[in-house]
Order: sequence, then C-alpha cells, then structure tokens
Amino acid sequence: MDDSHRLSLLRTFALCAASAYIDLVIAVQGAYFVPAVYDGGVSRDYGPVLLAASPIMIIILQNYLGTASDRCTCVWGRRRPFILALTISCVLGLLIFPFTSDLSTLISDETASRWVFIVLVIIAAILVDCSVVSVQVPLRAYLLDVLPQEQLVIGNIIFSSFAMLGATVSFGVGAVNWSAIFTSSDNLNTQVKFVCGIAIVITIVLTLITLCSVKEQRLNHNTENNNINVKEVVHVSHPLPSSTDGDEILSVIDIPENNIKHFSYNDITILPYGNYVTDNFHTGIGYGDDNQNCLKKNLYNLIIGNLQFISHISSSMAILCVACFLIMIMWCTQIYFLTHYVGEVVYDGDPFAPENSTAYQDYVEGVKVGSLVLGISAFSGFVFLLVLGPVIKLVGIRPMFVLPYVLMMLQSGILIISHNLIVVIVLSPAVYIVTVQFLTFPQMLMSMYQAKGLLLRKKWPYSDTNFFGRAYSLIVICMQTAKIISFSVNGPLMEAYGSAVSIMIFTCAVSFVGAVVACFVTVPPLSKKMSSDKKVKLVLSGLGSKV
Repeated sequence: MDDSHRLSLLRTFALCAASAYIDLVIAVQGAYFVPAVYDGGVSRDYGPVLLAASPIMIIILQNYLGTASDRCTCVWGRRRPFILALTISCVLGLLIFPFTSDLSTLISDETASRWVFIVLVIIAAILVDCSVVSVQVPLRAYLLDVLPQEQLVIGNIIFSSFAMLGATVSFGVGAVNWSAIFTSSDNLNTQVKFVCGIAIVITIVLTLITLCSVKEQRLNHNTENNNINVKEVVHVSHPLPSSTDGDEILSVIDIPENNIKHFSYNDITILPYGNYVTDNFHTGIGYGDDNQNCLKKNLYNLIIGNLQFISHISSSMAILCVACFLIMIMWCTQIYFLTHYVGEVVYDGDPFAPENSTAYQDYVEGVKVGSLVLGISAFSGFVFLLVLGPVIKLVGIRPMFVLPYVLMMLQSGILIISHNLIVVIVLSPAVYIVTVQFLTFPQMLMSMYQAKGLLLRKKWPYSDTNFFGRAYSLIVICMQTAKIISFSVNGPLMEAYGSAVSIMIFTCAVSFVGAVVACFVTVPPLSKKMSSDKKVKLVLSGLGSKV
C-alpha cells in the first residue's frame, strides 16, 4: 500500500477509540456487579451465580457472530454494523442493571419481586458481557481491514493500550463518591446508577468516533477482481512484537487443492487480540454453501467440530489450554470479587446490613476504594504492556509467561493474612499483569505452534484446515468455562468460610497450580533468521499491503 493509503496518527487513534470502552465496561462489571447483586438482597452463595449465564451465551454465539460479520454485505461495511449493534446491546444492559432493584420493588409480592430482580440481573449481565466480549472481533477486524501492513504494529499497540486506559478511567470513575456529590442518598444503588450512566456516555462517544474514523469497503462476493485462484499452500506472516529483529512467526493456511474454490480478501476473518487469518470454519475459503444456515453450521462446529479437534491437539496445545483456563479463573475471581473483598474484609463492612448502619456505609466506601485499587492495577497493566516486548527480548518468553501466576500467588497469599489497605494497593498490579498475559501470550504461542507444526499430534482428516481458528476457539471456550466456574464456586465458598477471605484462598490455590502448569508449557525458540522453507509466499494480489 502506498503512502497515500496510510492513516494519520490521529485517524488511527480514532479507529482504536472504541477499544477503550471494552475494558471500561468490563471494569464497571468487575467493580460493581457483584456488590450490587448483594445489595439487592441476593444471598452470598447464589449471587455470583447469576452472572454465569453470560459466558454460556458467549460460548454458543461466538462463532456465529464472527461468521456473520465476515459475510455482511451492508452498505456501511461488514464490521461497523456489528460494532454498532453490539454497542447498543451493551448500552441497553448498562441501562437495565442499575434499575433492577427499583423495577423489582414495584411488585408487592416479595417472592415475585425477588424473581423479577434475578431475571433482570441475568438479562443485564448477558447483554453487557456478551456484547463487550463479542464486539472485540469486529473491532479488531475493522482495525486490521483498513490499516496498511506497515502500520499494524503501532495500530495493535494503540488498540491494546486504549483498552487498558479505558479500564483505568472506569475504575477511577467508580472510586468517586458520585452519590454523595449529587444526592443526599449515599447508598450503593445510587452510586451504581451514576457509574453506569457515565460509562454509557463514554461508550457512545467512543463508538461514534470509531465508526466515523475510516470508511469500509462494501463486501461484494461477485467481484471477480477480488477472487484469486490458489494453487498451493498459503503463508500469511505477521511480525510479533516479542521477536528479535527480522523474525516473523507464520500463520499458515494449508489448503488441499481439490477443495479450493477461490480465496478472497473479503472472506478473511481476523481473530481478536492478534493479527491472524482464519477461514472461520469452512466459510472463508470457499468451503460450503453461501445458502447454508450459518447458525446451524457454527453450532455443529462448536460441539462436534471442537470435540473432534480436541482429539487431535498436541500435548503442547493441551497444556496451553489448561494454563489459560487457570489464569482466567484467577483473573475473573480478582476482577469481579476484589471490590467486595475490600468492602467486607479491609473495611469490615456488610452489604446485607441496614442501609443507615455503619457496617453498610463502610462496605459502600470499601467498594469505592476497591475500584480505585483496580484502577491503579489497570494503569500498571498499561505500563507493563508497553515494556513487554523489550522485556521478552531480554529474558525470554517462558519467564514472562510464568510470572503472572507467581505474582498472583504471592498477592493472594499475602492478602489471606494481611488485610491492610496499603498492602492491597501495593500488590494490586498483579491483577492486570495477569490481564496482559492472557491478552498476548496464548495468541503468540499458538502462532509459534502452528509455524513449528506443534498444534496437532496427528493429521487432521477433514477438508477444513482452520487449525489456528479452531485452536483459538478452544482457548476462548476454556476461558469462558473458567468464568462460569469462578462465578459458581466463589459464592458458596464465601458462604461456607464466612468471609470474603475465601476469595484470596481460592485464588492462591488456583495460581499455585497454574504456576506449576505454566512451567510445562511448550515455548519454541525464536530463531534470528527464518529457514528457506518458511519464507513468506503471498499469492494474493495486494494482500501484503492490506493484512
């Protein structure tokens, strides 16, 4: 792509703006959803379980939404309609959640009122969580669709950095005592309304900036100029920020010649948090029929296809999946329950106490301070992200992969014993160092596995060759399953233990197991020069300037 197609830095910032609202909304969820559920009167053991419905929906819908985005022929482009629709869904969830208690109290019958509250919480959680997770795919794809290759590195750095800054801002907003500033009612429900309201405004503004940043080209399946016959293996390479100068890790699509129809740039799927190309379960490289039912096809692939793929994965891929599963349990437990821990344990508060009691007010204050603690952690993660590449070059991938598990084990172990606020603040960076880990290392290692032939232990017998796509889908399923377990286990544990200290006990145990597993994760060496059989071969006209 010539210089005339390069985007200015300001335009690139605008293109990445909406990425900030992803972690911004996740931060609102993490800081206030569990305390708000408890504040609504749901018991300690069942409250967090209400949030487990959203990961289930994400597992079911992830492949369908990705395929639909790839093949969208809307005049706005193929990514922006999905970004807009998912943002509206997220905003709707943020509108519902703060008013769940108010709406449920309109019903006089206590039992019916409680069920209305539970149903509304589940609906709001599904709308918000599914939207912010799903919107990452079209947002990342939009970025990679319109950026020239020479700007991909800076574009992805800006994208991930904005996400971290979004979390920092959100947690900071949550730490402000808005209810005391604008009203005379200093309770948690009023605080949640203000925080969600501010998040809605920021989300809408950032999304509009991104949608207006760069015009997309409309998808046209019948454009002959975009359909290039493929006669051999296609190698698409992307540089990793962690590799040494001149290194490239290949993302390889190996296409049997008798199954090829055509390969179109417009049929490419971009996976979230990485510059990787996939055929998205038969639909991207001409397998299958455009008239087939996409939802039926993707549900089939989700259940049967992934079971078949699991039977073929290598031990390296299996261990990586287990490591990601464990780190997601740690992350989810800390993000969603740390503010509750600070409110109940550090500030000695009680969310179930009467609203005018000292114990309740202490809990509300602790939740706000817990939000500030997570804000400090998010900013630490942002700094860590900026130095990650040079640090990996210095010490290697394996120590940096194991580091988050060790830090989380030390953090949670110390907080089991010490409940001092200063100690909580000092140890808080561990939470978002874990976040950086699962946003970068799984994609990096899977790309290396694919380049080295380590994804599968035996030959894949079926016509589709979307190894990386299936592998990443498997990682996503492991992570969402981990969220379900975290939500389902921590409530009963707190009820049984009688204190939110059980959150740290659970995290410490999981992080210890995770650290052990991480030591056995396969990390292929990064060579300084690529061998001749791994040279990049672009068979798509102009692909090197577009992907």
